[in-house]
Amino acid sequence: MLRYTLMLLLTLSCTSPEAQRGIASLDSAEADQRFQTQEDVQQAYNELLTIYSQAYDDLELFDQSLDAGSISLNENPHYHKLIASRIRIEELDHELESFIEFHYGQILNSGLSVDSRRDSLEKLKWISSFATTDYDLLYQYIYFEKMNKFSQELLVELGKKASDPMLKELDDFYLSLFQKFSGKTPNFKQVKKQLKDKNKNFSKTKENIFRSIESLAQELKVDFNKNSKNLNSARFYPTTERAGNITGNEFPAKIWSLTFDDGPGSSNTIKVMNNLKKHSMRASFFQVTKNAKSLPQVTKTLIENGMEIACHSYGHRETPKLNPDQRNYEIRTASQDLAKIAEKPMQFYRLPYGAGVSVADIRGRIASSNMIHVFWNVDTLDWMAQPPADIVARTIKQVRGSAKDAGVILFHDIHDRTVIASEEVMRFLNQDNRKVCVLEEIVENLNRGLPACGN
Repeated sequence: MLRYTLMLLLTLSCTSPEAQRGIASLDSAEADQRFQTQEDVQQAYNELLTIYSQAYDDLELFDQSLDAGSISLNENPHYHKLIASRIRIEELDHELESFIEFHYGQILNSGLSVDSRRDSLEKLKWISSFATTDYDLLYQYIYFEKMNKFSQELLVELGKKASDPMLKELDDFYLSLFQKFSGKTPNFKQVKKQLKDKNKNFSKTKENIFRSIESLAQELKVDFNKNSKNLNSARFYPTTERAGNITGNEFPAKIWSLTFDDGPGSSNTIKVMNNLKKHSMRASFFQVTKNAKSLPQVTKTLIENGMEIACHSYGHRETPKLNPDQRNYEIRTASQDLAKIAEKPMQFYRLPYGAGVSVADIRGRIASSNMIHVFWNVDTLDWMAQPPADIVARTIKQVRGSAKDAGVILFHDIHDRTVIASEEVMRFLNQDNRKVCVLEEIVENLNRGLPACGN
């Protein structure tokens, strides 16, 4: 009965594509070697939460900059730091997910000894070991969605193992997760209030963390600023030159493209698609090939319903850090494999985080794969855990503040909050004679000298 109840209350495991947006920095066995003790795991989570809590401050400052007046993303002094924080957060997240995946596999492997499986179960408990730390509220707020989705896959598997000697222990573990994470989502205002004084006393570790983020933010700023030069081209084709990169600033007035990254997800992607259909819109879904291979039917369903599929790398890795073979895998192999699922060549590509958009070698690999790179000029910043209303307000301010009320909007279709926020943005875009089209239609029309959208 307990297992049946948990299966109803806890949905989608953390090993789903929503949780596995990228290839982990470490493989599973290496991750297990890194996290030898509970203190190792807690230190990684504390570092991750330290970055995340600072990112909330930067997000607030970013929003205040929007309130102060019209300003582009690249001119906003807080934007590049937010992207740098996201990169560092996901690096740590991927390592921790590899650790979880390894021990998840161990506890399901009935061919191993009970002692070995029990050891893996004890290590899995480390991920929920936080009790009364300063970061409790933030931890629960950020990971509520993920941890609340942690158990379905495991519990389904356990349902096939009625005689497994560890059933009682596994049930108890997931009951503890349910008790911690299934309650009302922590109030975001309360979280921000409790974190107000968190950074007054920096440890040496925190200083090193923030110095690393500042350094990466400066690199991204230089990279993105090069990308924003010479915005007059209104023709697009695969090239390392200006015409090989779309920002949205080139679009005619009132022309918008909605783009969704990091999917597909098993449920949220379809919810976004249904909302688009309800509002008579189409969108471009920049998919991580690894995720699309896990959920090919979701990709096919998008296509059947008139949506556009584009490539967002194989495993969401920070491309400038990769060697030539890895870059080829993340760009060329990713687009070829995704094209097989979509049954259509990929025309557009988006670098994870936008990192490397001005790097000639990277852009050359995209162009030689016959794809156009797509950036954005409105970032919803929906990757951060926050109320949907905040995402909506931030997006509308950027749309209204854009030079021509035109461009490319960046969402991520793997989050519950994005399903809610993106529909409100759809309603907004349907006002004031705006038109929303997929990238292929806009590019083909502009290249032929036709009206860009909706004709």
